[in-house]
Amino acid sequence: MNQKTQQEVLKRFRKGLFNLLVATCVAEEGLDIPEVGLIICYDPSVSPGRNIQRMGRTGRKEEGRVVYLLTQREKQDYDRMEEREKQIHSALRSGQLNLSLSPRMLPHRHQPQPVLMGVGEGVEKSENKNDSTEKGEVLDKGNYACGVHGKRKEKSWT
Repeated sequence: MNQKTQQEVLKRFRKGLFNLLVATCVAEEGLDIPEVGLIICYDPSVSPGRNIQRMGRTGRKEEGRVVYLLTQREKQDYDRMEEREKQIHSALRSGQLNLSLSPRMLPHRHQPQPVLMGVGEGVEKSENKNDSTEKGEVLDKGNYACGVHGKRKEKSWT
């Protein structure tokens, strides 16, 4: 099926002209169809990241489900993959992820310290006279916490 035909099929599916879409792994990434409530996979993935992509195709507006049709051997592989996924999640949550196998990018004399922070709104300009930001500007919180005082203009809605 050529790309133009694929786009037309997706357009008709989004409009609700039919309620079943059979697709290859191409549909795992990049499609945004909020109404999809069920995905049936007949070829299991051994990659946790790929499974997350699959699960992300469903349940955008309401609860969704992903069902796998597996042979006995595929079930064993799937169980191992799920166990690896749990280990990755646990390591990420605990903050103890060890990247010792990654090549060092900084000279050894530099010992960077991680800064844990949330993503959110910017921080208001300080009253410090040495601060070069203009009144009404907002500093990017992530850069501010790391000592880089990058600026971005905020639009005023008043």
